[in-house]
Amino acid sequence: MKKPKHCVFMVICFLTITNAIAQKAAEPKTEFGKISQKEKDMSFYDKDPEAVAVILYEKASLDYEMNREGNFDATFKVHERIKIFKKEGYTAADIAIPYSSDIVMRDLQASCYNLENGRWLETKLNPDNIVTDKLSKNRYVKKFTIPQVREGSIIEYSYAKLDDQRSLFPNWFFQNKIPTLWSEYRVNIPAHYRIMPMLQGVQNEPLVIKEDTLVPHKETFGASEVTWKNRILRWAYKDIPALKPEPMMSSVSNYQLRVTLQGVGFYKPKSEKEQAKMDFDALLADVWQQWGKKLLEDDDWSGILKHKSTEETVKSLTEGLTTDKEKVLAIYKHIWFEL
Repeated sequence: MKKPKHCVFMVICFLTITNAIAQKAAEPKTEFGKISQKEKDMSFYDKDPEAVAVILYEKASLDYEMNREGNFDATFKVHERIKIFKKEGYTAADIAIPYSSDIVMRDLQASCYNLENGRWLETKLNPDNIVTDKLSKNRYVKKFTIPQVREGSIIEYSYAKLDDQRSLFPNWFFQNKIPTLWSEYRVNIPAHYRIMPMLQGVQNEPLVIKEDTLVPHKETFGASEVTWKNRILRWAYKDIPALKPEPMMSSVSNYQLRVTLQGVGFYKPKSEKEQAKMDFDALLADVWQQWGKKLLEDDDWSGILKHKSTEETVKSLTEGLTTDKEKVLAIYKHIWFEL
């Protein structure tokens, strides 16, 4: 006897809704300082009992927000929480955050939580213990060690990077040297910034969240009301194994699970009447020319390009070649297949 079609449809709907609710319930709560009892009780990671530490969760977000001048500021935020199992995992408390001179670092905080006489006590990072090292003319790194780390500790830190140049498209690495229970990246950017996200690395673990939507947005600027659409992207993985080097692996980072945000252009209206239409009016080549100019103005990059050995290498690689395409291909092959 055949089952009524409407019964089959109801079963499918029930399974779909149940699965969606279960997936939503699996998302961790990530308020700074709010440690769950499950996190406190965790003494090892069942999927990797030998792990010296585990990332309980890490979340990153990129938001473009309109400022008082009517331009957009880009803010990149990170929040990470780690459970320490063994002494070998203490190095997870050594944090280094690189940034450039265009970036303003703010809201940096870090804490360690330990069980003392039946109570969990918080030890906060002293801001005086944050060291800023200058790597080059335009590159810096903030370093600190989260205090009071021991076996069983829970540590966490968070920070924000502000870029008023509106050129901040940070990549995000979901996989780390220790296992990760949850890693997430959310991007909220005006749709007239055209970016191309690329998932890279070994995709052994399935995405539990993958979103790409357009959402109407409205702002009041002076006496005027400005509307546009924001593009919201979100990726999340769970139970990601540690990234470990293997024989014949040339570069571990090439296999590291990550998302790369490639800026490929931007929309701009040709007239006020076309504000809502947002016709594409910027070529990819224009964007690359802008970035090329920016790199040539950078002391580190221009120094390498103008170095005598670089000029000699390029001359030897392109000798006898007549077209730009042939020359570029020869240099590309040398960089990727011979170095």
